[in-house]
Amino acid sequence: MSPSLEDLWGDVSRAPTKCSADRDQTKHEIYALGDAGANRTIVLFGDSHMGVWIELLLPAARAAGWKIVPIMKAGCLPVNVTVWRPELARP
Repeated sequence: MSPSLEDLWGDVSRAPTKCSADRDQTKHEIYALGDAGANRTIVLFGDSHMGVWIELLLPAARAAGWKIVPIMKAGCLPVNVTVWRPELARP
């Protein structure tokens, strides 16, 4: 397989540092990425998995002259659901 699985270990997508709140934070600044004066805006809302989408969408947004506004908080699902914790055998 190319690249090898070992080479992929460090291949991780993350949102830019200023674009997200950590678990203990209750607020953070909202930053626009891409073309700040754009007529079109993409808003990305979610948890840390959103970092994958920013890395993929930012080059396309820059090429199209759009801006991206990420609203992200690590470990915070953007939906109201009960998550089962198998290690604890409870929600």
